[in-house]
Amino acid sequence: MFIAQAQKIVHREILSRPTDRSITLLCSFDQDVEVCARYGTSSGAYTRQTPWILFVKDSLTEILMEPLGQDTRYYYQLCYRKPGQTNEIYRPQGTFHTQRSPGKQFSFVIQADPHLDDFSDTALYRRCLKNELEDSPDFMIDLGDIFMSDKLKVGKRISHMIL
Repeated sequence: MFIAQAQKIVHREILSRPTDRSITLLCSFDQDVEVCARYGTSSGAYTRQTPWILFVKDSLTEILMEPLGQDTRYYYQLCYRKPGQTNEIYRPQGTFHTQRSPGKQFSFVIQADPHLDDFSDTALYRRCLKNELEDSPDFMIDLGDIFMSDKLKVGKRISHMIL
């Protein structure tokens, strides 16, 4: 069965480089994969789709969604399949908002050097991340080391909490 042999996404997709007209979707897979993104302005109603693109396993997949409308809420869904196949797998729906109009209020959060290591208090860090999410920011500024968990012992890595 196709789904049993499907590629696995290495971590949850990340939205990056938002502008008033575009946004980039980043992800990585454990096998070669063809990927596209469907998107639109109504939940579950995707009126646009990026081209299918072939990506090599363990490489960073970048999908550019454009053109987008300024100051607009979008809903998207990442789709992937084995190269040359037609059976598609759909990730859960996500959402983003393009750059606000000039003069319109927006919000953001800042995080600095979480240094995820053996001395980290994961409950406290989880609470900090929850606080950030509850603020519903337009974007996040990370000042460094958000993915620095490689010095942790296998089984103790908590970078998945971020993603």
